[in-house]
Amino acid sequence: MHREAIESYRLRPVAQVHIADKIFHVEVSDAGVAAEECCIYAFLVGGQIVRIGSSKGRLAKRLRAWQNDISRALQGRKSPAPQIEADKWRALLLKHGVATIMLDAARPGSIVETPVGRISTYLNEECALIERYRPIINRSWR
Repeated sequence: MHREAIESYRLRPVAQVHIADKIFHVEVSDAGVAAEECCIYAFLVGGQIVRIGSSKGRLAKRLRAWQNDISRALQGRKSPAPQIEADKWRALLLKHGVATIMLDAARPGSIVETPVGRISTYLNEECALIERYRPIINRSWR
């Protein structure tokens, strides 16, 4: 089960996702995370990691984009989200009801001192987690 592994990375639940009337609803339970930037998040469904992502900008903007893009694809409208991704979300959420979004709101990825200055490694951490867990909705490892 991936939930224990994700919690060991200090990710905690910050939002839930469900589908109703072909709309992908994201309900943030921790309003303080909306302003987070350079962060890593994971979607868990049935205790399994189904998607890992990151947001360079404000997390609230990223989650709104997810809500709109997946909703459009679910409705058969033009969307940056591929139809196959919307179909996977529909199947998972039909079976399990909700997905939980996990986030480490305490830090913007690990910070490394380099000759060019301080750098956040959140993108490297995201890639490592995707490679490790191969979430079924992430396209980057297929």
